[in-house]
Amino acid sequence: MRSVKLRSGLPPWIRSCIGFLVNNHNQKKWGRYVLAGVDYVIAPSGKRTKDAWVLGHMAAVVAGVFHISMDVLGSFGADGDVEQVAGPEGLRKTAKLMQKARSTISVKGLAEDEFWEGWGEVVDMRTLKKAKNLVTSHWIDADWYRALEDRARQLYEPENAEPEGRNESEDAVRIQKPDTMHQERYEFLSKEKRAEIKAWRTSVMQRIEALERERNATGASTES
Repeated sequence: MRSVKLRSGLPPWIRSCIGFLVNNHNQKKWGRYVLAGVDYVIAPSGKRTKDAWVLGHMAAVVAGVFHISMDVLGSFGADGDVEQVAGPEGLRKTAKLMQKARSTISVKGLAEDEFWEGWGEVVDMRTLKKAKNLVTSHWIDADWYRALEDRARQLYEPENAEPEGRNESEDAVRIQKPDTMHQERYEFLSKEKRAEIKAWRTSVMQRIEALERERNATGASTES
C-alpha cells in the first residue's frame, strides 16, 4: 500500500465520509458544497489549519458542516430525507450517522491508520454541538455557505416569493443564518453588486469543481 498525498490538505476519509452522509439522505448533489465547507475549515488555502481544536476533532467538524448544510436545505424545503438530520432533533442522528460511517466505509489502497488519519475523538453530542457552534460563529459567512444557500434558493424558493414593493430594476437576495432561521430580510442590490455576486459565484463553483476533480483523481489512485 502506498501513500497518497492530497493537495487540499484533507485526509482521505473525509471525501468518503461526506459521500456516505449525503447518499444516506438522498442529497448526493449537495456533497460538493459540504466538501467545500469542510475544506474551508480544515484546509483553508489548500493547507491544513493550525487550529488545535479542529485538528483534534475533524470528524466532528465534518458532521457539523453537514448538519448545518442540511439545516439550510431543510429551511428551503429541499426534497429527500433532509428533515431526518436537520434541526435540533437531527443532531443525535447526525452523530450516529458519523459513527456508522466509520464502521461502514471500506479502506482501499491505504493502511487503516493512514486512511483514518485525523479522525479525532468520537463524535458525540458534546463535540458535535461545539463543532456546529464554531462553524456557525467563525465560518458561516464564507463562500461555501453563501454558495450553498444561493443554490438552494435557486432550486427550492418559489418564484413568486418576492418582497412587497420590489423595484424591478433591483435584485433581492434573502439573507438567512442558522440563528435566525425562517426570519427573512432582504437586501436590494445594484448592478455593480450583482456583477460582483456573479463573479463570486463563478469563482466558488470553480473551486468546488476543483475539489471534485481532486476527489475523483484520489479515488482512482487509491484503488490502483
